[in-house]
Amino acid sequence: MRHSISYFLLSILIFLVSCGEQKTNENISNSTERLDDDTLKNEIPKKSFYSDIIKGKVEKTLSAGENSETSSIYFEYFTLDEKSPIYYKSVNELISKSIQNEFEETEVEKITANLSKKYFADILTEFKVNFSHVDENYMPWSLMDSIHIDDSKTEFTHLETFTYSFTGGAHGNGYEIHYLIDKKTGETMGIGDFFTNEKKLNALVDSYFRKSIGISQNENLQDAGWFIEGRLESNNNFYFTDKKVVFVYNSYEIGPYSAGAPLVEIPLSKLTDLLKTNVIK
Repeated sequence: MRHSISYFLLSILIFLVSCGEQKTNENISNSTERLDDDTLKNEIPKKSFYSDIIKGKVEKTLSAGENSETSSIYFEYFTLDEKSPIYYKSVNELISKSIQNEFEETEVEKITANLSKKYFADILTEFKVNFSHVDENYMPWSLMDSIHIDDSKTEFTHLETFTYSFTGGAHGNGYEIHYLIDKKTGETMGIGDFFTNEKKLNALVDSYFRKSIGISQNENLQDAGWFIEGRLESNNNFYFTDKKVVFVYNSYEIGPYSAGAPLVEIPLSKLTDLLKTNVIK
């Protein structure tokens, strides 16, 4: 699944940040903080083979002294016209709102549906402008956004967003969010739309989580260092593969930063009596 690629990129960014922080202030003492020439690398957007999905990438390089970071947005979105299915519009609105929530203070025009390559480029331009006010003793800020749409299922489409940013401090922060959108209504679907018995589902989630971290079914999770009173329950941040359902818990959601972003993976074969939506085709 594509989130594994996101974590690989995240590890690269963290490595770059850790290396950069070891450089002394002597490397940047001879000049004030500056920006590179307005570097913008655009991949030519192209349509997906299975739907009206535009794919592309924009990048900008930020630098302070001898240090530099490349900020990127890897994007996918639906092309829209008056005949577009309702869920196309819902997906684009979710993408736009996700971007806007990350950049509440930017001057980028708020768009609800008509996304474009320029829109994502403007986000990075604004990010770069904000960086210009950072103290020269800091590493350049870095940002990575990735947006991916899986439109292969019959009843719903899957939107995945992943964001990582570093703005100083001990470490950067990253999180991923998964949306499952009903193709008939355009509504975002949740636990109740896919599962018939949430109590039984929660029991499976807790059991598989404990197996994944190597503790017994009766051990107290708080005693083991987690933020959980009682047993772990399902959340609405999940997606399906051909063989399993995956629940995603972002950093700090159920445990400390050192615990990372735990995944709870349950084989679909264990859910045959709980599923009420076709998640295979």
